[in-house]
Amino acid sequence: RVHPGPGNGLVFELPGGARTAKVEEDFRPLSFSSSGSASGEVVFAGYGIHAPDLGYDDYAGLDVKGKVVLVLRYSPDGDDPASRFQPHMALRRKASEARALGAVAVLVATGPVGAKETAPVKISFDASFVDSGLPVLGISTPLAEALFAGHGFTLADLQQRMIERNEPASRPLGVTAALTADVVQERADAINVLATLPGSDPAL
Repeated sequence: RVHPGPGNGLVFELPGGARTAKVEEDFRPLSFSSSGSASGEVVFAGYGIHAPDLGYDDYAGLDVKGKVVLVLRYSPDGDDPASRFQPHMALRRKASEARALGAVAVLVATGPVGAKETAPVKISFDASFVDSGLPVLGISTPLAEALFAGHGFTLADLQQRMIERNEPASRPLGVTAALTADVVQERADAINVLATLPGSDPAL
């Protein structure tokens, strides 16, 4: 079982001043997040898809080394399981791609276009007990939108562009983030036998 510890925190330095995010309301750590602190400039990396072989790369020309990367869930095709991007939609993979390119932390949000849920991304179980190697926080859609204020475009504008043109819209956001992820893993023995069926061979 994985659950948030007491030490989670997230603060953004925005052009209008600091904004302290609230746990559960604004953000929560994902189950495969590493516990630890990080800080840096926030850069928007679209859907966080690094797939040059598919002719699509949200990281092309984007320097994320030492940065906090903001990515959206799913892909330009939404959550379509038949999408060519399907292998790249897993959030653990998006975190792994960002880490491999030098990011120090990842923020994940649901894009506002066609969103059915705007609360912070929540994953309560992960099949692997190995963390992603860096802090990963799910943030609410409204909080993600606030990071784009004053740019002359919105997060929805960029997401719509990615959907319609099937091309990245990545860029620095001119804000910084300081965060701490506190994730507690609890391991316990469990019983998973549903039934015992006796055989028909008398010798066995």
